[in-house]
Amino acid sequence: MNDRDWRFADAARVIEESLALRTVRAACSTLEEAAAHSRAAAALRRTASIFRLAPLPIRVRNLAILMATACLTHLMLTQWMPRRLAPAVPAAWWIAAGLAAAAVAVAAAPLTNAWLHRRP
Repeated sequence: MNDRDWRFADAARVIEESLALRTVRAACSTLEEAAAHSRAAAALRRTASIFRLAPLPIRVRNLAILMATACLTHLMLTQWMPRRLAPAVPAAWWIAAGLAAAAVAVAAAPLTNAWLHRRP
């Protein structure tokens, strides 16, 4: 090993033994342990497995409804903010994105059918 390799190994060791990295690792292991025994995490896992088992058109429709709801909720919440703190994205963009997501929700079955049966 040359001097540069030794310095890198020393730097890696110092980082591995640092208080910041040990704190982050402890927090991650605590969160993993809490998630393993959490009712909310178990409910989220059940919901995710049910979602994965649903047919593709239903999954696309549900995600489009979620997207439309998120866009329009964001638009409503930004109306309560003072103008100088509001995001620079115009409200029309959120309306257009919400309407596009609503259109995908309405046409989920034909869209997914066309996507699944397209020819390369």
